[in-house]
Amino acid sequence: MGVQRKHEEIVDNCNQFSFIGMKTLAAGKIEPPKAYNYISKHNIHAVVIGMVEVEEAKIATEIALKALQK
Repeated sequence: MGVQRKHEEIVDNCNQFSFIGMKTLAAGKIEPPKAYNYISKHNIHAVVIGMVEVEEAKIATEIALKALQK
């Protein structure tokens, strides 16, 4: 089992804690829909994202809310 799978298993099977995703867009290397669809499949209750421009914040926030409110 790879490191990513091990981390996913730990996060998904631990109900004692709430997990926060940090650097979820990997400094722009991952598109928001791909990142937040992935996050929505795991036991992650909050995300932290960094943004530079207002438009970037609007787009990423809309995508995140849509994906995470499933």
